[in-house]
Formats: sequence, structure tokens, C-alpha cells
Amino acid sequence: MKPHKWAKEIIAWANGAEIEYKDGTWWDIKQPNWHNDGEYRIKPQPKELPEVVKHWLSLGVDMETIEKTVVEVINKQFPKPKEPQYLYAYFDYKKLAINWSISGGNTGQGDYIGKIKLEVDDENN
Repeated sequence: MKPHKWAKEIIAWANGAEIEYKDGTWWDIKQPNWHNDGEYRIKPQPKELPEVVKHWLSLGVDMETIEKTVVEVINKQFPKPKEPQYLYAYFDYKKLAINWSISGGNTGQGDYIGKIKLEVDDENN
């Protein structure tokens, strides 16, 4: 027997989770009807901020400055490649699936299909 469309949400609700219903926007719903044509979800919980971000906020640093600083550090630590990079595609006949590789060169992943050139976003350079 196939499980109910909203089985995961129903079980979470029975265990005390908050449920939302979508009617253009997401609304809290205390007694869901679980209609198949409705749209339900477990209410997302806010993510916990990392301790370092909480510390900066406690010092009065605004979130925009924190975000800019994090982006700068990431860009310095992980510079974008100057050479074009490609995503290579291989067809695996045994699994009837496409395998992807950044390295290129067939490593037993199937028959070579082609490659896709990866673009670098220039706005941060």
C-alpha cells in the first residue's frame, strides 16, 4: 500500500511539529485537513547562527558588514579560476544514467557525451 501523500508531515504533526498550509503564502494551521490537492509543510525553524556571528552581533557589528567580510575572506581563500573549466558528461549504459566529472578523461564512467563550459561570475572579481 502506498503511503499517504502527506505521511511525513502527518507523523511530524502527531509528534508536535508545527504545520503550515499554502494559500498563496504559507500560513500556520493548527488542525490540518490533509487534502491531497492542498500543500502542506513542516514549519521551517530558524537556523542557529554560528558563534562567531553571534559574537560580532553582540559587539554591535551589523549583519551587512558581517556578510561582506565573510564574502571577502572566502574570495581570498578560494580564488576563482582564471582558466575556463568544463563539466564532462558520460553515459553509463549499465545504469542508464549520465555521470558528471570536472576532471575530464574517462575514468570508467561510461561513454563520453560532451562537455559544458562553466562560467565565472565576473561581478566579484
